[in-house]
Amino acid sequence: MNQVIVMLFVILLLPQILFAQSFLKTTNDQIFKTGYIAATVKGVYLRDAIAFDNQLVSKALVNGPTMNLLAAMGERIDFELNWDILRYVKTASDEYHDVADVSFFTKFKFLSENDWPSFDIRVGAKLPNASDETHAGTDIADTFVWAVSGKQWGPIHCFTHAGLEIIGDATGGQNDAFSYGIALTSPFKQRFILSSEIAGRYEKPSSRVNQAAFRAGLSYVQHSWQFDLGISRGLIAQSESFGIMAGLTRTFHAF
Repeated sequence: MNQVIVMLFVILLLPQILFAQSFLKTTNDQIFKTGYIAATVKGVYLRDAIAFDNQLVSKALVNGPTMNLLAAMGERIDFELNWDILRYVKTASDEYHDVADVSFFTKFKFLSENDWPSFDIRVGAKLPNASDETHAGTDIADTFVWAVSGKQWGPIHCFTHAGLEIIGDATGGQNDAFSYGIALTSPFKQRFILSSEIAGRYEKPSSRVNQAAFRAGLSYVQHSWQFDLGISRGLIAQSESFGIMAGLTRTFHAF
C-alpha cells in the first residue's frame, strides 16, 4: 500500500515541477509550474554525426556545457532559454571549437488534457551567434513552430510534437524541414524516471539536415534536484552512430 501511495505521489508531483528529461528532443506538452524556475547544465557527445552547420561529417562532436532556463509565464505559457556555450567538432583532418548559439522558445497551452490529449503550440528561434567558419553554426537564424500533444495513461506519460523547422544553410538559402518526435516517460521505483523517444527531422531524400535517432535514459530525482543520463543511436546516416548525454537540473521557487 505504501508503494502505491509513493507511486501516485510521484505521478502527480513530477509533471508539475521536475518533468523535463534533458536528453530528450521531443517537446513535453506540460506547462511548467507557475512561480518555479528550472536551471539545467548539460552536455552531449555524438560520434560520427553531421556537424551543427550541416556541412561537415564529424568523428566526434561535443555540445556543452549548455545552460538551459525554463520558467512559467502563467498557467498556460512557459518560456525557455537555451545557450550552447561551447561546441567542439573533430573531423578526420582537423578540430574546431567555438562559442555556440542562443535559442529561445515559448509554449502556449490551448487545450488541457482530459478525455482527449492536451494540445499546445511551441514557437522559437535560434540566433546566429555561432560561426560557420568554425563549424559551430551557420551564421543564420533558425525558426521553429511545433504542435505539441500529450496524454497520461496510468503511470506512462506519452507526448509528441510535429511541426516546421526553417534552418539556415551556410551555402545560401534555407532548409524547410518537417520535425517530429514521440516520447514515453514513466516513474520507476521511488525516485527514478525512465524515458525513451524517437525524434528527428526530414526535408528531402539525402538532405544533410535530415535527422532520426532513438534515445533512452534514466532520471534520478532528489527533492529539487534532477540528474539525467541518456544514450542515443542514430537511425539514419546523418545522425550519430552513438551518443551520450547528461544533465543536472535545479528547480527552485522564484516568485
